[in-house]
Amino acid sequence: MLFCLVLTGASIFAQDRVFTVRDSIEMARFDRDNPTIEFSPDNRFFAVVTSRGILHSNTVESTIWVFSAGDVRAFLQGNHAGIPQPRMAARLRAVISSQRFFPDSYEPVILNVRWLPGSQGMLFLAEGGSGERRLYRADLASGKVQSLTPAGYDVTQFAMARDAIIYEATPPTIPTSVGEPINADAVDVTGVSMSSLLFPHAYSEGAVYSNLWSIRNDTITAIVGEDATRRLEFLNSLNNDVFSVAPDGKNIVVLLPVENVPPSWADFEPPSTLAYMRIKPQDPETTARSNGERPVEYAVVDLTTGKTTRLLHAPNAWTLGADNQNSAAWAPSGMKIVLTNTFLPLDGVNAAERAKRRYPCIAAVVDVLSKDVHCLNFDTYDYTTGIKGSRILQSAAFTKGDDTIVLHMQELPSFTPVDEYYHNEHGNWSRVASVNGAQTPTTPVSIAIQQDIQTPPALWATDSQTHVTRKLWDPNPQLAKMNLGTASIFHWKDASGHAWSAGLIKPPHYIPGKRYPLVIQTHGFDPNEFLTDGSFTTAFAARPLASAGIVVLQMTTNHAHLVSSQEAPDQLRGFESAIAQLDAAGLIDPKRVGIIGFSRTCYYVESALIEYPKLFAAASITDGVDQSYMQYLLFGESNEDLRNEGDAIYGTPPFGDGLPAWTKAAPGFNLYRVQAPLLIASIGPGSILGEWEIYASLRMQKKPVDLMYIPDGQHILQKPLERLASQQSNVDWFRFWLQGYEDPNPLKKAQYTRWRSLRALQKP
Repeated sequence: MLFCLVLTGASIFAQDRVFTVRDSIEMARFDRDNPTIEFSPDNRFFAVVTSRGILHSNTVESTIWVFSAGDVRAFLQGNHAGIPQPRMAARLRAVISSQRFFPDSYEPVILNVRWLPGSQGMLFLAEGGSGERRLYRADLASGKVQSLTPAGYDVTQFAMARDAIIYEATPPTIPTSVGEPINADAVDVTGVSMSSLLFPHAYSEGAVYSNLWSIRNDTITAIVGEDATRRLEFLNSLNNDVFSVAPDGKNIVVLLPVENVPPSWADFEPPSTLAYMRIKPQDPETTARSNGERPVEYAVVDLTTGKTTRLLHAPNAWTLGADNQNSAAWAPSGMKIVLTNTFLPLDGVNAAERAKRRYPCIAAVVDVLSKDVHCLNFDTYDYTTGIKGSRILQSAAFTKGDDTIVLHMQELPSFTPVDEYYHNEHGNWSRVASVNGAQTPTTPVSIAIQQDIQTPPALWATDSQTHVTRKLWDPNPQLAKMNLGTASIFHWKDASGHAWSAGLIKPPHYIPGKRYPLVIQTHGFDPNEFLTDGSFTTAFAARPLASAGIVVLQMTTNHAHLVSSQEAPDQLRGFESAIAQLDAAGLIDPKRVGIIGFSRTCYYVESALIEYPKLFAAASITDGVDQSYMQYLLFGESNEDLRNEGDAIYGTPPFGDGLPAWTKAAPGFNLYRVQAPLLIASIGPGSILGEWEIYASLRMQKKPVDLMYIPDGQHILQKPLERLASQQSNVDWFRFWLQGYEDPNPLKKAQYTRWRSLRALQKP
């Protein structure tokens, strides 16, 4: 086993103020996955968006800040009096709705900011608080912010097309009854999920569709299909986010639902771990309107006539679980389009070409007139194993005219950005090392967000000619007055030789040689992000725990054997070896170790508590998948993914001769071995149903277990009060069990009375 520490930030500050859950919630943040830095068309301005939670109103607030590029350049050249300050172009607050899915933490309520052609203002989408997003226009001169779309319509995408704004929106939906009615008092619900039966207002069944609209001269008009009898419909899904207008503004590339599936589509290959996603051409459910995972394909829509032209007659690879991003980009002439993450037709090609086409094309170039297609690179799904050197596509674009394309990739497992270039010579596209004569930046300055595990995010500016770089703007000056402790990157190997890395936070006023309690946080680690909560805002509270005198380890996940019997043992070796290494280094007290699970890692935490009953002094799990018998029966009947995962992990379905394999290994049958106090948090009614087996079993065995419920929360919590409940409860829980500490706040009296009664259940 190997052990080393790499420090990546400043040492302990002198201040006594420490970082709390409230500080994390109210901290201004840039968008985690796609931070906005948008230059105006004339390059005179650039805009950025920050978001923060506001506890007293339980809202999320997003602000568009606009900087003068000229002032920033003068600052870099030493010709500006002081640091240029931004002005506020728009600010909106919203109570985040539980009706709309948010894919990550710190999600903004303002998104997709785009400048108007004349640089006089911008368009953007903003959360309305009832689950819908509306399209807004902000005018720089007047400071006026105006909504362009009606309330109730959820705008998912928009684009500017010459004299019009084109947008996609879902109209208000009328709730429908579940199942097939038998009579006024009875319904047949075969095949309907239990969640939608028991909680019809919390869980909607089936797919959601949106329509295409245009705004010209402040008038909204629906764009209908060429037969003029019904509106164009788009499957409203997280991955169907393609909306690319042609240079002349007359056509748009979108993803449309597939109407007919040829038999050959059954031969398209999903990733090996997602074999159950293979397309079933003969199954009516494949193209049913109610199927939220219905296949989609690239098409061009004429914005005047509504005529649609299917470009490839093959499915988008998202349908089969491919991880490359969907995107479409037009060549400057409008005569070529590059489409990403798509399959190509299998019919009418030779055997060698057909073998390649069974896998997704990472990027395909389509000639608009001839419809000829050339695939730049086929994907063989290396990314499913996380093998070093494999790449995932983020986007594609034409550069230097119609004959050069750049693919913006990420290297795995580091997620390092890397570009691949392809050039067309006499109709043949080939990979090239670089692009000669690449254009220099047209903006006077370049702007980047810089941060690391110890350093809070800030804007940095670089002069495009002199390359002088300076820190421009810190959206969180209050953090400079806090003692944040010291964060570092921790590396080690487990008994199998697997190399692990994690974020390690030492408490403020850390004393070398003193042994501290440890809390392990699971579910991933980004070394390039300022570590405040952890991988997500649900449950995790890394720096607030450290502020309370607890060492925190934010761990990655071992992906080598996902969806197999070795998935959980892989993670348990990581937990055990990390504790041993930190103990050997004299950093922690091995008798005071806690662990937090969220989502899939709840399965790992439960497995660890069963396999190593004395390894942890306390644990918590939130809104989890635990590969239990009860979850299999509750949700597996209508969720093929969950059912297939359980069958793969235990080697059999839990029926007949297969049941003993489940009783031997599934957590719910082995909870009698658990000794550590367990805090269970459920989010939404389906979650509490899924966690009831674990909770009820422990409680009936008179083991220390506590259950918290967040009825209207997102899986990844967004509302400030929900975050406060989740994160602060974990801080309180681990302080109670690892430090014997009780918060004197009188509002928490009942909490500690309950926990003291749990402590009385522990065996001496």
